[in-house]
Amino acid sequence: MGKPKITISGGGTGGHIMPALALCDAFANRHTDATVHYVGRSDSMEQRMATGAGLNFIPIQSASLKKGILSKISFFIKMSFGLLQSVIYIIRFKPDYIVGFGGYTCFPLLFTGLVLRKNVTVHESNAVPGKVVRMLVKYGAKFAYSIDAGNAKMQMMISYAEKKSDTCQTGTPIRKSILSASSESGFELTGFVQGNPVILIIGGSQGSRCLNTTVADGMCILKKTFPGIQVVHITGKNYEENVEKKYNKCKIKNLVKTFSDNVGELYKMADVAVTRAGALTVSELSATGLPAVLIPFPYATDDHQKENARMMENAGCAKVICEETLTSEMIYETLKEIISNESMRAEMSNAALSIAKPDADKLLCDFIEKNE
Repeated sequence: MGKPKITISGGGTGGHIMPALALCDAFANRHTDATVHYVGRSDSMEQRMATGAGLNFIPIQSASLKKGILSKISFFIKMSFGLLQSVIYIIRFKPDYIVGFGGYTCFPLLFTGLVLRKNVTVHESNAVPGKVVRMLVKYGAKFAYSIDAGNAKMQMMISYAEKKSDTCQTGTPIRKSILSASSESGFELTGFVQGNPVILIIGGSQGSRCLNTTVADGMCILKKTFPGIQVVHITGKNYEENVEKKYNKCKIKNLVKTFSDNVGELYKMADVAVTRAGALTVSELSATGLPAVLIPFPYATDDHQKENARMMENAGCAKVICEETLTSEMIYETLKEIISNESMRAEMSNAALSIAKPDADKLLCDFIEKNE
């Protein structure tokens, strides 16, 4: 084979896009003469992020299937057009490898690749494989996955892929900037005092009401027991002002932002995190060895965030609180236990690192190129 060509599709959400971008970097670093294309919807977050990373972005139409006759008509029109675009693209570009990270965005490209008998790999970061992933594996895509928590759907996909194509637990590729970040840089960035407890709260890009209200209230209670606590709170949209006011009123040293490009530094400087349990988040927590309190999003498809969280809890690196039972007092008690017990934090950190796959990008590249 001459200069390798790879086409990667993230899948539409941040939890898919970030690993896809990490894989783009890994493959380009492995094969300096490679041509790397990123496929996604036009005028989307992934287009902005992919082009911002200097990648060749190829727009291909796609849509998610929603309720309602008009939505279904729109879905079939967009998907049909996306499949046609994919046929034209693959015939013209002739990629050696096609990789998708789940989500409806990658379906037209990967399904067409399978029909045209290309080397197609689909990756699942969650403990429960989504519908698109399950469909693509059944059509013959190679199956890479991150978490094996014993879920029945995951076991079925692994078994199916072993018989029909190939499968490998690679972990989820993580940005090098996160792995190489330092706590010193985090303290410089925030102006926080080293030696005082640091709590990192991440509510996701769209914001989480319970993390931005109930958990924030819990910090004000925690302040009474630990006067020196410092809180970094990534609120997502629309919550920043209210959360910052709350911390200032409680006289908590804080850094409140809607989003941060320096999340690696924040992970490394924190003593404990309070977050949702999305696939990318749990992978990053593991890779950085950060003890966590996980509050799974209760409406995630197939309850996959709860499965992700339970895997972390069973490994010994996280405490799990379900949103329906969450109170500010519960957050206080849980964080009080972790912060006041240095040996517990060390054990949780070691447990997180023991299940991490910091070389996931290499493992995934190996798997993609296997059986050319």
